[in-house]
Amino acid sequence: PGQHVRVAGSVEELGNWDPEFGLTLGTAADMFPLWRGGPVLVPSGFEYKYVICTDAGAPEQWEVTPNRNVGANLRASMVVDEEF
Repeated sequence: PGQHVRVAGSVEELGNWDPEFGLTLGTAADMFPLWRGGPVLVPSGFEYKYVICTDAGAPEQWEVTPNRNVGANLRASMVVDEEF
């Protein structure tokens, strides 16, 4: 309670690195610790990170690993399934 995960990234669809405008992920008691987000159309060739945010969307903890990325040659849909 009081926190959730968002995806912030280098494209407008992921908030241009502003977590308040990033993709909000959700979970439920029977799913936790799995978090899911709805489909989003993004251009190929972008970087992103996971961010733990307050309920208001303010960032509390950014992922400390290097930026994750999706290559510029992506021309199909994909499902991202990863851990952080």
